[in-house]
Amino acid sequence: AIHIHTIAGKFDSQAVRVPFPAGEPIQSVAIYTVNGKLVRTLPRNHIGDRAVNWDGRDKYGSEVRSGFYLVKINGKRHSASVRLALG
Repeated sequence: AIHIHTIAGKFDSQAVRVPFPAGEPIQSVAIYTVNGKLVRTLPRNHIGDRAVNWDGRDKYGSEVRSGFYLVKINGKRHSASVRLALG
């Protein structure tokens, strides 16, 4: 499993567990609105072996609004997504 940590300034910090095959390297992590609009693709320094850190900011560096977001994790052979609530 992979843990997604939100460490946004105006929101409570939280961690969400996402099932993901052990040994599968994470290639990319993207955050979307529930309507499918890309909010941000996380840089490599926010992605560890089994953990992902998101500071609650969009691709322009602005804090996102409270609400639901989709986090999509891609590996070489597998992908997983989870709904994340901020606020």
